[in-house]
Amino acid sequence: MDPDFRELSRAQDARQVGSGMKIAILAEVDKLESTVGGYLFKGMNETYMRLREKDGGRMTLTDTVRLHLAYQEGEDFKLEVWLCSSVGKAISEARLRSVEDLRDMLGNYLFEAMEASNWRKEEEERGISECTGAIDVSFPNGEDGSDCKMRVLLNFVMGIRVFERIYPGTI
Repeated sequence: MDPDFRELSRAQDARQVGSGMKIAILAEVDKLESTVGGYLFKGMNETYMRLREKDGGRMTLTDTVRLHLAYQEGEDFKLEVWLCSSVGKAISEARLRSVEDLRDMLGNYLFEAMEASNWRKEEEERGISECTGAIDVSFPNGEDGSDCKMRVLLNFVMGIRVFERIYPGTI
């Protein structure tokens, strides 16, 4: 099965997108928990967006997880996950306290992929060790309990692995 791709622009950081990037959408739900971890999977599964998908009969694919593919080899991928607001708020608060506080929330795999991202390496070179811009949480409809969007940058090699896991048979 081929994923749906959308042409967008090249990633600047976890919040912005610039020119020439493609986005893989419609991830396979049964591959997500082992890839994004239990905490993020639960937060994604509790979104209004995912509940609407289930009500519409879409059980095996979801648009709540998207992967912005790197523009060229060696650049960072950007994983975008829609989450329920309580999980998004917890991640937002943790990213401001300490990068290490994110490990349990992201799971070891995504945490290590974020830590290995070009963005995070540049932060460390500049002496930024406590908070990070390699992950961002936004609340497009306000923080009133509606869904939020988490974006996390992943290094190239691990981004490819995430792509292969949740969009199998596409590379």
